[in-house]
Amino acid sequence: MIVKAKKSLSNIFFISLIFLLLLICPTKDCLAAVITAEILEYYPEDAVYIATGNVRLQKEHITITADRLAFNELTSEAETEGSIVFQDKDVAITAKRALINLDTKTGNIHDAIIFFKKDNYWITGKTISKTGESSYYAPYASFTTCNSEPYLTPERFPIGYSEQPSDEILQSPDWCFKGEDVNIELGKTLTAKNVTYKIKGLPVIYTPYILTPIMTERQTGFLPPIVGTSSKKGFQFSPAFYWAIDDDRDATFYLDYLSRRGYGKGIEYRYLDSTGIGTWQAYHLRDRKLERDFSAFRVEDRFQFNKLEGFIRINYINDPDFYKEYGYNLDGRITSLGGLTDVNRFFQSSAEFYLPFSNSRLYFLNQYWVDLADEDAHTIQKLPEIGYTIQPTRIGPFLLSLTSSISNFYREKETKGQRLLLNPTLSHSFGDAVRFFQSVSLIQSLYNLSSYTGDNSTPRKGLMEYRASALTRFYKFYSSFVHDVELSLGYRYISGIDQPQVFDFIELMNKTSQLELSLYNSIRAKNLNASVRLIQPYDLNPKTNLKNLLPLTMDVAISSEPFILRFEAAYDFNKNHAERFNSMINIRVSEKISLFAGERYDRTNDIKFFSVGLENAISKRLAVGANLSYDAKKGGLRDSSLRTLYKQQCWALNAIFSRKPKDSTRSAEYNVSLIFELTGIGKLRTL
Repeated sequence: MIVKAKKSLSNIFFISLIFLLLLICPTKDCLAAVITAEILEYYPEDAVYIATGNVRLQKEHITITADRLAFNELTSEAETEGSIVFQDKDVAITAKRALINLDTKTGNIHDAIIFFKKDNYWITGKTISKTGESSYYAPYASFTTCNSEPYLTPERFPIGYSEQPSDEILQSPDWCFKGEDVNIELGKTLTAKNVTYKIKGLPVIYTPYILTPIMTERQTGFLPPIVGTSSKKGFQFSPAFYWAIDDDRDATFYLDYLSRRGYGKGIEYRYLDSTGIGTWQAYHLRDRKLERDFSAFRVEDRFQFNKLEGFIRINYINDPDFYKEYGYNLDGRITSLGGLTDVNRFFQSSAEFYLPFSNSRLYFLNQYWVDLADEDAHTIQKLPEIGYTIQPTRIGPFLLSLTSSISNFYREKETKGQRLLLNPTLSHSFGDAVRFFQSVSLIQSLYNLSSYTGDNSTPRKGLMEYRASALTRFYKFYSSFVHDVELSLGYRYISGIDQPQVFDFIELMNKTSQLELSLYNSIRAKNLNASVRLIQPYDLNPKTNLKNLLPLTMDVAISSEPFILRFEAAYDFNKNHAERFNSMINIRVSEKISLFAGERYDRTNDIKFFSVGLENAISKRLAVGANLSYDAKKGGLRDSSLRTLYKQQCWALNAIFSRKPKDSTRSAEYNVSLIFELTGIGKLRTL
C-alpha cells in the first residue's frame, strides 16, 4: 500500500502512543481498533495510518504485532511487514509479510507458520491465503501435529520472526505431510493433492489425495487404512470411508482385500434422533480358497413413536465358520457385526414393542435363537409372545404384582405349541430392628401342544410359591472405620410335584422346601473395603440319595491399595470337596507395574482355567503388557498376547503379538500387528 503523506506525527525518541480509530460501519455495535507504536503517522485524504516500531494492533479478539503496519480505516485492511505475529482465539500465525482484512478475516500471508491451538496442527508455507474467517488455502504447504523443540511448541509459540527456526528444522518434525492445493476449513476438513508423508524429512509414502478432519471430531473423509500380511490370508489392504451424513446420522464403508482369499465389502449406518437410536451393519466376503460366501448382518435399533416404544435386535450369519475363519483378523469389522467372541454358542435375534402405563406395560415379543455349535439342534423359538405385567402396586398393607403372557413356541421337530401363563404375586413386609418379608405367588400354565409324545396335548400345570425372610443389621462406628453385620434367615416353598420342562426356564420350578441362613460382614475404612458373605442352604425335602445340607457358598471382596481381591466358592460338606472356586486378584506392585491373576474351577462342568496378566508403564513414553490363559482340563495354552506401546508427543506405535488356540477345525493362529497412530490424523495399521 503506497500513500502520500499530508500530515505527520513523529518522534525520534522511543515513545508509545495509543490511538483509538473508530471504524466506519453501518451499526453502532462496531468495535474500534487500538494501535500502539513508536512512530505513528496519519494520511487523512486516504484514511491510512502508518505505524513503525513495536507495532501492536488490537481489534475484538484479534491481535497483530509487527515491525511496520499500514492500516486503512475505511477498508479495515492491515498491511504488515517484519516480525509479524497474528493471534485470535483459535489460531496463532507468524510471517514476514501479510495483508489481512480485519472485517472479512481474509488476506495473504507470506513465509508463514500457522498454529491451530485446538488439535495442535502446524501449517507452514511460502504463501498462505486466508480465504475466510475459518478457511485457508496454500499452493504448497506442509502440515503436522508434531512440536519442534525448542521454538515450535505451544509454550513458546508465537514468536517473532527473528527467533524462528531454520528451514531445515521446519521441514524435519517427527512426521509431516507435504502437499499441493492445500485447503483448510476449521471445524471441517483439511484436503491436499500429491501428498508425501515424511518421517524426519525422509519421504516414506506418497498419496495423490488426502482428506482428514481438523478441529472436529466428526467429518466426512477416508479413514487410515489397514495394511498387512497374514500367513493364511496373504497381503491385506483395507481402506475405509466415513460419511457424516447429517448431525444425527453417519455411515462407514469398508473394503477388505485379502490376496489369498478375496474381497470383503461392508457398511455400517448409525443414527440418533428424537425417535430413537440405531446401528445397522452388513458384511459380505467371497472366499476363493474355500469357495464359500460369508455374510453377516446386524441391527441394533431402539425407537419411540408417541407412547409406543420398542427395540429390534437382529444377528445373522450365513455360515457358522464365519467367525472361526475371520473373527480374529479384520480389526473388529466382522466381530462387531455379531457381537460375538469365539466362546459364544448362541446367536439371538429379537424384537419387542411395548406400551408403558403408569405402573404396568403391554408388550409384543419375538425371539429367535441359533445354536452355532450344533446346526442340527432343534432350538425352541418364541414367535411371538404377548404379555402384560403390573409392577408392584400397593393395596392396603400389601404389594400386588402380575406377570402374564400368551406364547407361541416353535421348532421344526419335537414338541411345539402355545402356553398361557398367569403369575400374580402378593407380598408384605413389616418391622424395624428386624425386617420381616413374605410373599406368595400363584403360577398357572395352560398348554396346547403339537408333536407331543405324552397322553394329554392340553396339559395344565399349577403351583404355589411361598417366600419368607427375616433380616437384621448391626452397625458399629469406630474412629477410623465402620463395622457392618447383617444376618438373615429365609425360607422358600414350592408346591406340586416335579414336572419335566417343555419349553423354557419358567417351567424349571420343582417341588421345594428349603431354609437359607445368610451372614454378611463388612468393614469400611478410608483406604479399605472388605466384605464376606456366607450362605448355607438346608433342604427340608431332599431328593433321593441327596443330603439335607446343601453346598455352602462364600463370597469375599477386599479392596485396599495396592490390591483388589475377589473370590467366590461353593463347598459340599457331604462330599468334603469344593464344587466351584473363582478368584481374581489385581496388585499394583508399584506406581508403574500392575499384576493380575485369576482362576476358575467348576467340578461339575470339568473346568479348571487359569489366567495371568502384567501391565508395566516403564516410562511416560514406553509401556508393555502381557496376558496368558491356560486350560488345565482342555487344550492347554489358550489366548495369549504381548503388547508394547511407545508414545511420542505427536505419534504412538503399538506392537501386538497374539496367539489364538487351535480347535477341531483350525490350527493355532499367530498374529503380529503394528498400529501406528498419528495424533490428529488417526491410526495406520500393519499386521
